[in-house]
Amino acid sequence: MIDMGALEANADHNICCSQITPSIVHEFGSSSGGAEPVAIRHAVRDGDVADWDALESILQHCLYGGLGWEHGEEGFLLMCEPLFTSRQGRELMSQLLFEKFNVAGLFIQDNSVLSLFAVGRLTGCVVDLGHGKMTVAPVTEGQAQTQGARKLGFGGSQITSYFQQMLGQRGIETSEVDAEYLKEQCAACSETSEAFRSLLDAGPTSPPQPKPTSPASPATSPTHPTTGAATASTGPQPFQPPTTAIHTLPDGNTITVQASESATLGEAFFDPGLIGIDEFGVAEAVCDAVLNFGDPSVRRLLMENLLVCGGGMRVGNMLVRLQRECGLFVPPSMQAGICSAPEYMPDSTLQYAPWMGGAIVAKVVAQHGHYVTKMEYEDGGPAMIHRKC
Repeated sequence: MIDMGALEANADHNICCSQITPSIVHEFGSSSGGAEPVAIRHAVRDGDVADWDALESILQHCLYGGLGWEHGEEGFLLMCEPLFTSRQGRELMSQLLFEKFNVAGLFIQDNSVLSLFAVGRLTGCVVDLGHGKMTVAPVTEGQAQTQGARKLGFGGSQITSYFQQMLGQRGIETSEVDAEYLKEQCAACSETSEAFRSLLDAGPTSPPQPKPTSPASPATSPTHPTTGAATASTGPQPFQPPTTAIHTLPDGNTITVQASESATLGEAFFDPGLIGIDEFGVAEAVCDAVLNFGDPSVRRLLMENLLVCGGGMRVGNMLVRLQRECGLFVPPSMQAGICSAPEYMPDSTLQYAPWMGGAIVAKVVAQHGHYVTKMEYEDGGPAMIHRKC
């Protein structure tokens, strides 16, 4: 099973997801002396394959380096497919895997369907807050309803870029990698949009001073405060307001991130205008997709089973804020509900929901012979992938 995202590729034989590889390729040249990359190529952008050569290099590493495949003894593969993938894109993927990697069999499934499988559901509305894209997809009885799906015009990468600009205005220069790391540590949603505005009006604050602790009862580090981030099994956590805190980068340098900056990163999911993007917020997109769904009898079920996945679900207070915001757009007779993962699933289930669901489905597909085999591909060509997937 392989799930190829804009930031990383996840691959493994089972549900442990031990092979996590960055989905970018660094090119080195003589001009840099071989020490620094002269170019960075992204295999996936905005949910679509942007560089097929880079994708081939990443798959080569994942399959033969990470999973230990041997040339001439390749196995069966289930690929997670992003929402709105074109017919041509699916055929090119199958052509690459059968002709370049000689896979014995291939099955391709939509990531929103696989995400619901990860939490044991067949019907729900999947909100994928990814690095390269954000999508909202209604799923009924294990089938993605693309006619009701929504794709937002921004992703986590745009929020990271804006974070770099905010830090730059304070004279703090950071790389994209460091800004992404900081965003993961400090991004948090305010309780309401009014609370966010009040936080901006309050101005800068000082970080709390470390408190002495006894060796027998160590306290949580002040540089990594808890901000109500969700876990796989418990779903939404009690709301905790964003706070000013000191964060340590991997290289040892420290940066103070203001509470208003942390809150801005979270608020951008609901008000993209803050980062200069004229687009629906996440809550508006969810309600637009659900309330305009073709079958009125299913709308309530979709709203009561919202599954938030992707890296964005780790933003502090994200789930409780999304649930609250959706409640403002729906009729009083309808309530928004957030899906949580079963207790027996790993803590990273929601973050890697498409991959987790795919790892489960791969076993079922193998038992029922749903893979497109090498022989079937040779007989029917790339178009064969549409007949069984």
